Amino acid sequence: MNRTATAAIAVLVLAAGGTLTGLELSHHGARRAANSGPSPVHATPSVGAKSTHSPVSNKPTPTPTPSKSAPGTAAAPANASSRWLPGSGPIAWQWELDHPLSVTSNTDMGIGDETYTGAAAATPTVYDIDGFDNPASTVAALHARGDHVVCYIDVGTAENWRPDYSEFPAALLGSSNGWPGENWLDTDPSGPDYSTLQSIMTARFEMCASKGFDAVEPDNMDGAENSTGFNITIAEQDQYDEWVANEVHSLGMSVAQKNYEDQSSVLEPYFDFVIEEQCFQYDDCSDLAPYSRAGKAVLEVEYQGQGSAPASFCPSANALDFDSVQFDLDLDGDVRVPCR
Repeated sequence: MNRTATAAIAVLVLAAGGTLTGLELSHHGARRAANSGPSPVHATPSVGAKSTHSPVSNKPTPTPTPSKSAPGTAAAPANASSRWLPGSGPIAWQWELDHPLSVTSNTDMGIGDETYTGAAAATPTVYDIDGFDNPASTVAALHARGDHVVCYIDVGTAENWRPDYSEFPAALLGSSNGWPGENWLDTDPSGPDYSTLQSIMTARFEMCASKGFDAVEPDNMDGAENSTGFNITIAEQDQYDEWVANEVHSLGMSVAQKNYEDQSSVLEPYFDFVIEEQCFQYDDCSDLAPYSRAGKAVLEVEYQGQGSAPASFCPSANALDFDSVQFDLDLDGDVRVPCR
């Protein structure tokens, strides 16, 4: 995915007399906006650069379908006593998905940043980086510093530049999520190719474990609330997400709930922490209360140029014990303003 291609799509749509509201873009780097107005076209990186996250688009109103199978107590995962659990804050963290992390780059490592008050920010001790793009040696180097490392993996869309893309049957591929080469997946547990989907995802989680990652960030785990091309219910999505959590746990890693905030009360028993985008911008931070009540970390993100400035949301974030950070949409390390 590159932003040049996305800009070209936008120009074609506008030239045809349409609007950008029809472009369904995923939660990789920014949540969907409220149902109003066209989506902005963001500045593009160098031509040919692949981005693993997407700019803001229209956030559809979730279908108010109740979960048919509210979970009880999640099954005790393997290695539960030994796997890393981030707990509640303060947690200094860096989210860098644009390119392989350079442990010798202060920008990539988030070293020398300032909080929203201008005070020196703590050097990150948690790094969320792309699981495919970063080698085991990078994870080992971070561990040698005493840091913990989160493996970014997509569980809800297929990206055609990933090395395992050919393993996805055509029947699993749904509508484009707005980025060239990226399509939603059929995550319905009753679907004909669900076992294949599980096998592919298990192999991805095993890759994270083999590289030494401590946790997994499973992106796009909210297909039921998006135009995927499939009729995935909330209950079916929750069942798949619960499987993701248990599968990651079985490999000795912790796992984050990524967005899908209105299902926090259902999913919190299965997940160890939450990574949430733009809850202050969209005024739904209260949906994360199940994690706060459970003493689990809330890693929250606002984006530069989207919503309010850190001086507006950081006092509230700190009062809620959120580990909120302002990043740029590229998630390239250039902008990192922690609230504490």
